[in-house]
Amino acid sequence: MTSIASSSSSSSLVIFLSVISLLATTAAAFKPILVICSGNNHSIPSPFASNLGRSLANLIATTPNSPTHLFTNHYGTDSTADMVYGIAQCRKDASPAMCADCLTEAADAGFNGTCAGRKSATIRYDYCLLRYADYFFYSHPSNFSFAYEFKPESAISPANFKTRVGKMLDELVVATAAKTTYAQISVPSKEMYGLAWCTMLEPEECYNCLNQGLQGYRKCCSVQIGGWVATASCVLAYDDQPLFNLSLLQIEAPPPGSGEGSSMLSISILGQNISYFCQFMTNFSISDLH
Repeated sequence: MTSIASSSSSSSLVIFLSVISLLATTAAAFKPILVICSGNNHSIPSPFASNLGRSLANLIATTPNSPTHLFTNHYGTDSTADMVYGIAQCRKDASPAMCADCLTEAADAGFNGTCAGRKSATIRYDYCLLRYADYFFYSHPSNFSFAYEFKPESAISPANFKTRVGKMLDELVVATAAKTTYAQISVPSKEMYGLAWCTMLEPEECYNCLNQGLQGYRKCCSVQIGGWVATASCVLAYDDQPLFNLSLLQIEAPPPGSGEGSSMLSISILGQNISYFCQFMTNFSISDLH
């Protein structure tokens, strides 16, 4: 955790803005999932804008090299209007370079783009989360206002698909909230992948966030063959294409009679048993996708 009082000139802020804009033009294109702009407005230059610039620069520089891919900071003087709290998190299957690029794009969207001039913003991409505000919000669940996006293709056998994928997602939500550090993968050609991700939530809050997203999915989109639901505090996704880097998973021999048939393999996830970082990945065979 870092705390630095705001005292530098606006020229350093201009330099930061120029650098972040340049980096954003060369960074990889990451899929935006959720952008929320809120709070009061701030002017540029101003002490708040300077503190925000420093917070974002520090998050971009530090998070990719953090063992947990999670970092928080705060800049400014406590109990003043110039205080900035920031958090950044990248998925564990993102390389340091990918993490830095993703956060750079998110910071540019927040500082210079959609949320320019706002004191509070949440920018979630497929591989990273960036959030900042003028108030303390760490470990506090968001209001669970979800965004949804799903593929237009529907399953050929909707009833069977809903049952099997629904079961997978139910187990995924429970395992993520419990910080379980294993996954399952199937070897047949037809597969479904799932990913759940909470950011700095206690297990019960993580479960509530993911479960609320899951219930929304069941009401609107349970026969689509891929999609995600997301809020500032959690993400739940599934697809018939890999959602994560399989090279980061260690495959172990399946125990006798495990899984559906004999095709299920137990997989451990590298580095996932981290306090307040819950990301569980699973993959089930689905025979009726197309």
